[in-house]
Amino acid sequence: MDFDRAAQRFARDQNKLKAQRQARQTNKALSAKAQREAAIRKQQAQKLLAERQRKQRQAEYVEQYMRQCDRNLHVKALSSSSSSLQLQPTSIHGEGDKISLPPSVLEHLTSSSQDDGTATASSSPWTFRIGILNPNYSFPQSKLIQDMVPPDDRDDDDGAMDDDDDDNQAEKLAPYREELSHKYLAWTHGTVVEFTQEEGHVGLPFGIARALIEQAGDAISVTRTVDPAGAATAKQPIDLPGENDDENDSMDVETVNHENNNDDDGGEKTAGHLAWGKFDVPNALVEISLVQLPKGRACTLVPTQEALEKGFYNLKDIKLVLEQSLIRTRAVLSLNDVVHSWHRGVQYDVQVSQLEPADYHAVVCINTDITVEFGAPPEQEGQEKEEGRRRRDDLYDG
Repeated sequence: MDFDRAAQRFARDQNKLKAQRQARQTNKALSAKAQREAAIRKQQAQKLLAERQRKQRQAEYVEQYMRQCDRNLHVKALSSSSSSLQLQPTSIHGEGDKISLPPSVLEHLTSSSQDDGTATASSSPWTFRIGILNPNYSFPQSKLIQDMVPPDDRDDDDGAMDDDDDDNQAEKLAPYREELSHKYLAWTHGTVVEFTQEEGHVGLPFGIARALIEQAGDAISVTRTVDPAGAATAKQPIDLPGENDDENDSMDVETVNHENNNDDDGGEKTAGHLAWGKFDVPNALVEISLVQLPKGRACTLVPTQEALEKGFYNLKDIKLVLEQSLIRTRAVLSLNDVVHSWHRGVQYDVQVSQLEPADYHAVVCINTDITVEFGAPPEQEGQEKEEGRRRRDDLYDG
């Protein structure tokens, strides 16, 4: 009996030891699993933190990049009460790029110049970015901006802004220009003819208004400014005895304005003066910002199809004709601008296809020695490429 009890006790002890070993092994396995899970969670947390820090660095970098580009361009708001000056456009006389601004803008410019310790007069005129803001814009929108990598996160230093090479500088500014194309529905550049415009309004000559409208396309509507005096006259009802009241309603103000303001009315056409109803202007607020554009060294102009049909290449001293037109009507040139030139009463239009420097796709063209070259019209370039392809095909076939 004692032997049986000892055997049973031994068996119980062995089972107990076995259970303890299994418990220790299970606890060890659970501990290892917990450690692995904790390590994974820690890695994930570190990865998320690193990603947040990377995005934060990138956001700070692209914002710094945009600020640096604005500083290089000397972009300044023209309002002390807000970061953006937006004005209602109206039409003014003028063939070139000279807008009309309110007197308050001149006061702001002169006071800012005095505060900065800079002179109000310089060898270059005041130049302005003239644009229609995109109401749906949020920064950043440019794919080039979104793909920018801070210098600390890459091996090279391609993001530096201090390279003097024109091609590299223009390439480094490509994200800035692309971002502007998202920020604005349309934008161009110009100078000022006078500071006599009514407060809250900006006077746009035909060329500036057309550039904004063509760029914006269907994104904005257009309108024609109405002479208040003409509108008041048009709104006065004419009482004719015995006639239906509905037939006595005054004529549409805009229609009356157009009839009374055709281009042959012989009225005042001094540059900067109001041109009621002469041409369409954007039916949207226009943002005006002061910028300091680089002086142009070269530009390539392409005659329009209409200019070719008028015998553009038959003109003698074409460059002289264009230079005179540029001096008379233009102070800045923006890429894709249409420049009006006149010779013996005939208008010849050319489009700006290239500019040097190309940093901001806009340059100052006065008080500087700028070389003017002519480019082939797109139709002619297409024909030359097609002829070249045919010659290559004929060569291979032979």
